[in-house]
Amino acid sequence: MQQELYYKEALKRGQKEYRARIAKEEDPYLPVMDSFVPPEKSVKGIRLGVIQIPVNHILGTKTAGRTNAFAANFMPLLEEGTEFADKWEALYRSHLSEGIRDPIKVYEYMNRFYVEEGNKRVSVLKYCDAYSIPADVIRVMPDPSNDEKVQLYYEFVEFNRVTKINFIEFSKRGSYRELLRAMGKPFDEWWSVDEQRRFSGAYYYFSQAYQQSGGDKLKTTVSDAMLSYIRVYGYSDLQNAGEAELRMKLKKMWEEIALQEEEEVIELKSAPAEAKKPSMLERIFDIKHDTLRVAFIYDTMPKKSGWVSDHEMGRRHAQTVLGDRVDTSIYIEKYDESRASAVERAIADGNKLIFATSPRLLKQSLRAAVEHPEVVIMNCSLNISHRYLRSYYPRMYEVKFILGALAGSLTKSGRLGYVCDYPIYGQIAGINAFALGAQMANPRAKVFLEWSSVKGAKEAALSLSR
Repeated sequence: MQQELYYKEALKRGQKEYRARIAKEEDPYLPVMDSFVPPEKSVKGIRLGVIQIPVNHILGTKTAGRTNAFAANFMPLLEEGTEFADKWEALYRSHLSEGIRDPIKVYEYMNRFYVEEGNKRVSVLKYCDAYSIPADVIRVMPDPSNDEKVQLYYEFVEFNRVTKINFIEFSKRGSYRELLRAMGKPFDEWWSVDEQRRFSGAYYYFSQAYQQSGGDKLKTTVSDAMLSYIRVYGYSDLQNAGEAELRMKLKKMWEEIALQEEEEVIELKSAPAEAKKPSMLERIFDIKHDTLRVAFIYDTMPKKSGWVSDHEMGRRHAQTVLGDRVDTSIYIEKYDESRASAVERAIADGNKLIFATSPRLLKQSLRAAVEHPEVVIMNCSLNISHRYLRSYYPRMYEVKFILGALAGSLTKSGRLGYVCDYPIYGQIAGINAFALGAQMANPRAKVFLEWSSVKGAKEAALSLSR
């Protein structure tokens, strides 16, 4: 019978896996959960009910009862003609005609599943490259610890509790919450069934595109790569992009994904290297341009923001000093989804160097940097470390320290007022530096803080002067 050929093929796969494991001096059989998780701990497990679980997350068995019947890849090891082989064949025929519907019973530990009932069903589905299977799941929680994997798993459980998604696996802590933020979802908001289906569909198509692009050769998980994609293009783009478009965009940002494999932490250096290298402008001007077109992207009008006004003064000074070598222009980002971003408009106008002067412009800047590697884009931000995007930020705390020292030396009452807009990025460092400078000059000085974002700068200053 033709079906018998399938069992023979499955048996060959099992024997091949068995020999490969033996050659590597590894256990050739299925892992047994009871061998590394005390059975009494399993008794206290949390019942999750019947849910769909990824077949590739099923790793072994709960007990040692049927271990020797399967190789480590769940393919059979018992010879043809045995009762086991006949049952496997019957189950395979049933799966071809009507599918496997009866849920298996499993224990989940660290987002891996160990079968108590239904080993042959799992074997057949793994042979058929099935994606998921219904299972009655009992979750066994590891003891809290400082172990990185355990802490990452607890973050997964928090994510899984509200989303019911169990196939997302990140390699870095904080990624689950970052994903929810990127999707515009609160951390404690329960997902509807429709939201789960849309997310699952987007993940599936991304996974296909990622594997076809060479992702199967990287250690980076599909989830890590998908989060990198969302950082650049957004979750809405992920949902709407077809597989061909996904592959094209993955190709453009492949270096960013590949860099995630490097375990070395990026070091922040506050001092320049000893060997002097050409500056960014020197490298740009070294390229033969008639006139270098430079764009400054603002998130509001200069008259409405001191920060933007300072950038505008710098732009005008650069234009005066460099003369005909540069042609500078400004663009105001209106955050209108119906039109191209200011960064994209600047590129379309032929600008080769772009200064995006606010962290709010990071998303548009990163996407444009990936799409247009021929353009140098500088984003004023402290919180980026991307292969495709340069950042810059002044050491404002040094200036604030000097201002604090001056204020401390001039005050007669010892009471100093400080008005700040938002507690973001370098602002907190600036407040602390001002206070340290004031106390250095006058140990009795006290700094009183008001936020201009609450009632306005004028009201904040009046409040401090009362």
